[in-house]
Formats: sequence, C-alpha cells, structure tokens
Amino acid sequence: MITGAGGALAALVARLAARGVVVDDVVVAGGTVLAQPALFEAFTTALAKTLPGARARALRVPPVQGAIALARGPV
Repeated sequence: MITGAGGALAALVARLAARGVVVDDVVVAGGTVLAQPALFEAFTTALAKTLPGARARALRVPPVQGAIALARGPV
C-alpha cells in the first residue's frame, strides 16, 4: 500500500513534467509524507525510476515561510 502511494505521488510529478513544468527539485512538505519515512522513501524511489533527473527534498522550515517569501516578491 505504501509503495503504491509513493508511486502515485511520483506519477503526479511526472504529469507535471509532461506538461512542461521543470521538476529538477521536488519539495516535499506536510506531515503526511514527512512523518512517515516509509512513504517518503517509497516516493523518492518511485521518483528516481520515473524521473531520474528529479530530486526530492524535504522542506525543513514551516510552509508559511515560503508563502511569505512569494508574497514579498523578487528580492
């Protein structure tokens, strides 16, 4: 079940890539994935198979910090 969920998440990233979105760094946030190491590992494994050039990176700051940075605009 966890392997399938990781594969489903990687498939969503692959759909974005197929639409032309650059997916070299894929930031993973939220407790559902990051609090479950097995799910994060399943996702990164599936991502490596699906999109070898993409790298999954766990977000290590509160997501709101990114929202604030985006709201402030370019530096």
